Amino acid sequence: MFSKQEIEHPLKVKELDLSHKLLKKLPPELVKFENLEEINLSENPDLDLSTSFQLLSRFKNLRSLSLSSVTTPIPDNISTLAGLEELHLEKNRLTSIPEGVKKLTRLRELDLWDNKINTISLQPGDLPNLEEIQLGLNKLTAFPGDLSLIPSLKIISVYSNSISLVSPAIKKMVHLEDLDMRGNKISSLPVEFGELKTLKKLNLRENQLSFITPLLNLIGLEKLDIGDNKIEDIPGKISILTNLKDLSLSSNPIKTVPEKIADVRSLITLGIDGNDSAKLPAYLSLVATLPELKTLSIALGGIKEMPPEFEKLTQVNSFFIWDCDLTKPERKRLRALFPKASFNFHKSWGDESFYKYRPCTMDENDWDTISVDNLKFRYLFVGQSYDHTDDDGIHYWEGKILLNLDKKTVDKKTAEKILIAIADRLQMEDITAARTCRAFEIMHSSISPKSDEVKKYYEENFIGIYYRKSGLKRY
Repeated sequence: MFSKQEIEHPLKVKELDLSHKLLKKLPPELVKFENLEEINLSENPDLDLSTSFQLLSRFKNLRSLSLSSVTTPIPDNISTLAGLEELHLEKNRLTSIPEGVKKLTRLRELDLWDNKINTISLQPGDLPNLEEIQLGLNKLTAFPGDLSLIPSLKIISVYSNSISLVSPAIKKMVHLEDLDMRGNKISSLPVEFGELKTLKKLNLRENQLSFITPLLNLIGLEKLDIGDNKIEDIPGKISILTNLKDLSLSSNPIKTVPEKIADVRSLITLGIDGNDSAKLPAYLSLVATLPELKTLSIALGGIKEMPPEFEKLTQVNSFFIWDCDLTKPERKRLRALFPKASFNFHKSWGDESFYKYRPCTMDENDWDTISVDNLKFRYLFVGQSYDHTDDDGIHYWEGKILLNLDKKTVDKKTAEKILIAIADRLQMEDITAARTCRAFEIMHSSISPKSDEVKKYYEENFIGIYYRKSGLKRY
């Protein structure tokens, strides 16, 4: 459980990883690590938390605790870990913030993503120093107004909930700098939203917004993503966002090319892919006037040759070109035209729904629903990569998915059918599936699993790799 070095020099140990050990109680030897600052106890579903917190309360320097994927409720005596500054409680089926957690007065970062939280109830004085809270992948239907009772909050993430209502109380979050609300059901924002003067990063992708007027008062914004909404018009007032460096307007039914974007001369990154490809020449002419622009994302809608306006984009050094059916000679011509720029050409998809699934990291996940054998399920997209299939880099996709499947109700054969259905739906060349992140880690580990227990875990939780050309490869 502990390494030889840890056992020989316990006072030098500041971090311990005891995750995936199937612990029921913490080992008594733990008390030797007097200077412990960080401990990971995740994926120990049967761990006795009450007695564990009693033991951990002895460590006066303990600052960080990871406790994801446990099956027992979080007991109130977690409040005895008074020095905690960082707490990870994701994937614990929580329906609210545990009462003991609210009393952690030094806590700065709280991670509660992928639970079942449907409401946030706080009192003045709860979590007085909290700066960041992660609430993505929960069951919220309204933006939690009680978060305004924590004036120190700087970062809030509520992505992939079912939020349709944003309270005017949001204006009380006077120190908020980063707000992630993507993947919800927001159709409108209150006027008070425009009072978030400290906001620097705002993600509203994949909502139902038609108007963005309140956003145009956020003069401190540096990054704004309003892609995948129902926005038809970009008001000319967008020109007052003079600090904006990164803007995505992707996949909106914009009727008129927003010429005032040319006045946002601070832009470095711009995404206009997924909009009306017939307007692409006009968009390219507009982009050519942005002096600081370095990264551009566009979609071609299946056209075979790039419009001549593209040749004006001499300031851009990185191009992401989606829905690309450019011929090979045309791609080579573009590379020769801008020899110092990088080009990322991405093939047209067989299914339009795949358009939104672009390369993503573990903290940028997308949800969807498919039905197999009359069984509806959700899958969590955890990563993508691509293969170069010709010498100038056209990309075909492969990927990894984490299936949200209960082993008791979904047997492995059905899980394999689901894997194949997803690969076919997303038109991927190959796709890897597992039930847990740990199964991915074991699969990619350069060291073979040593214990029978780890091997059994992998056999149960790794589903397989599906190759479109050769079929399914099992464990």
